[in-house]
Amino acid sequence: MLDSLQNFDILITWLSQKWPAIIGAALAAYTVTNLFQGIFSFVSRSRGLAGIPTAPESNWLLGNAIALATNSPWEKMNEWVLAEPSGIIKVRVLNTYLVIVGSPQGLKQVFQTKQRDYGKDVAFSYHNFLNILGAGPTSGLVTAEGEHWRRQRSLMGPTLRTDILDAVIGIGKRAADRLSQKLEAHRASGQVVDMEEEFRLLTLQVIGEAMLSLPPDECDMVSLTSLLCCSSQTSPLMTDTSCVSHKLLARYHITINCSTSDCAAAAHADCSIQRCIHDGYKKSI
Repeated sequence: MLDSLQNFDILITWLSQKWPAIIGAALAAYTVTNLFQGIFSFVSRSRGLAGIPTAPESNWLLGNAIALATNSPWEKMNEWVLAEPSGIIKVRVLNTYLVIVGSPQGLKQVFQTKQRDYGKDVAFSYHNFLNILGAGPTSGLVTAEGEHWRRQRSLMGPTLRTDILDAVIGIGKRAADRLSQKLEAHRASGQVVDMEEEFRLLTLQVIGEAMLSLPPDECDMVSLTSLLCCSSQTSPLMTDTSCVSHKLLARYHITINCSTSDCAAAAHADCSIQRCIHDGYKKSI
């Protein structure tokens, strides 16, 4: 028993003297392991995409990041894919590859014939919107896949029935008429109208009435503004030509403008939607 205590004391003494070196070695091993994993993953993806033409204006270090950050990204990618005879190109931003498909045959393969071979890009495309798309990266209807997605889709089936498309035409017409009347009132005032916000509200009104039978005023209460992290009011980068560049750069934490208040706003909007659904259900019974 005494020998065991002595050995334990010796171990504690040794650890107290060597703990900086042990922690340093563990951190170094962790960093090297992640570095090699990243390099291996990048090389594997590069080899897998070797047969796809590379977009122009690319360099070996940053890829196409500079061209996308200094131009309108969607317009630039559209320009590249239209100039490529095959209708498919690959774009690289640092260590992330984007494959742009512009040919009818390629789109048919992705969305129809081999749809199961293509997963949803949760890590990049949905990265900045996971707070409002679901409780986890693969839990929401938009980001879920496989059996979980099929179960959620079946639950939404009664609401997303085909004949709702006929009703959406009338709902959309009424929403457009309301917006026209609102703009008519502003025409002679000389005041500036935020059209982006007006179209957000219009979109939410159509969705809310079609799916939840909510009146326009209740839809306006759950404004999409509260759901958009890094909005133009809080981020100088979110302009008409650089908002997508910001999303690309935010993936690498070059600039992060989302805060806990944004997440709180999303949670508040979520509760508002749930309350509207519950109130509507109570009125129907």
